[in-house]
Amino acid sequence: EADGLKAILQDATIRKATSVEALVAAMRNHAEIAQLQTTACLTLVGMISDNEAKRVQAGKAGAVEAVVVAMRTHREGVELQQVSCATLVHMSTDNADNRAKAVNAGAFEAVVAAM
Repeated sequence: EADGLKAILQDATIRKATSVEALVAAMRNHAEIAQLQTTACLTLVGMISDNEAKRVQAGKAGAVEAVVVAMRTHREGVELQQVSCATLVHMSTDNADNRAKAVNAGAFEAVVAAM
């Protein structure tokens, strides 16, 4: 039960996060919690959609790599895999640096494995 409560509290923290860096830090610090990863990806998409500066910021903060780690860590999590794929698309839109980071992080392989 303590783990469930911890996940709920962390989920609420993620939803309140106002910076990309805070989201990425939470993803790194709690890589073992699939629901937190899913929520972080959804929140990240909301932050970076239609915002080129936020996509750049996300790339610099390590968001691309964090999403790929989440995909590899939770291979059986269908919702997380779907959300992660969408997050990678949003981060890579009109951003060559993030596309390169995705390639270097093994995003292609992670997406193929998710299929």
